[in-house]
Amino acid sequence: MSCKHGNSVYDCELCDEEGSAYRNGFEAGKQAAQKENTMILTDEQREAFNQAAEPLMKWMADNLHPHAKAIVESGTAELCEGVQAHKTGKFFRD
Repeated sequence: MSCKHGNSVYDCELCDEEGSAYRNGFEAGKQAAQKENTMILTDEQREAFNQAAEPLMKWMADNLHPHAKAIVESGTAELCEGVQAHKTGKFFRD
């Protein structure tokens, strides 16, 4: 994620207090996420993921209809298509 200066929001020395507060909040969120075993990616990992994902996205665009999906896990890659979907937020907890 980039700040208004085009730098990473996590370490821009040019940002004002708002940027500093954002970074401090990010660090607190990162520590909480690590306690809950939630995934946090560095900028380099995000870029590597994007580069790894694009060949599959291109293959899907060239070979499948636009409603197909791929689910990729460490040992499995699955192609899926939805037959019917119903989306609602009625049952979300506050």
